[in-house]
Amino acid sequence: MDYLSTAEEMGKNVGDDLAEGKATLPLIRAMQCGTEAERTLIRNAIRQGGLEDLQPVLDIVRNTGAIDYAQSAAQQQADMAINAIKELADSSFKTTLIELAGLAVARKK
Repeated sequence: MDYLSTAEEMGKNVGDDLAEGKATLPLIRAMQCGTEAERTLIRNAIRQGGLEDLQPVLDIVRNTGAIDYAQSAAQQQADMAINAIKELADSSFKTTLIELAGLAVARKK
């Protein structure tokens, strides 16, 4: 979300995770797939916790496929959660848990 949505959609500023020095899955994946220079830029941006390099970092995250990778990983986790409760008796609680798993992957904020 921090790399795709607008501040209005998320309810927070774009790049807040980076500004807080959080190494999120898209950043980790971008470092795995990026060039040495891109890895260094992302690493420094995380360490500094600022937004000076936000746009180049966003470009790297998008260009390395890190967004798709993170979305796929989120979907896999949601699928695992749904699979873990499949043996439970059908109920409104089970339905809500399944809906929450889907919402967690699709949410904008």
